[in-house]
Amino acid sequence: MSAVGPDPLPDRDPGELLASLLRRFAEADDPHAPATALLSVAAPRFASRAGDAEHLAHLFGNAAWAPLLGHAAAEIGEVEVLDDAARATVRVRAADGTTVSYLAPLRRGVPAGPPGDGPGDGSAPDGSATDGSAAVWRVTGLVRSELADA
Repeated sequence: MSAVGPDPLPDRDPGELLASLLRRFAEADDPHAPATALLSVAAPRFASRAGDAEHLAHLFGNAAWAPLLGHAAAEIGEVEVLDDAARATVRVRAADGTTVSYLAPLRRGVPAGPPGDGPGDGSAPDGSATDGSAAVWRVTGLVRSELADA
């Protein structure tokens, strides 16, 4: 489990991980809590592109991410798993009633957080896990569906 917030996020099942992460977004009064939660389960490449929690919280104010914060309802489509990769479409009804979809890809066997230099940080130079996290799922992106198709 990835320890962030009052309850750790379950990282052994991709569907449970997404459901818990979506609850953090729904219950958020402040964008910093879900930003920190997302980064705690982000794969290294995604975490490095997203930046730190402060930057990511700022991004939640843009049109692509804003519907996630305090959303009224969310539905996770079928979680498709193929070996160490998974993906699901997440449909969110924003607080204003707008419905948007996100593509949520995940990968198993990569450490959380920004990539490091290898030994000592839980990852090899190629980003693969060396710390026993082979069964742990990590979010590798979260993109509005219409943007993913562009």
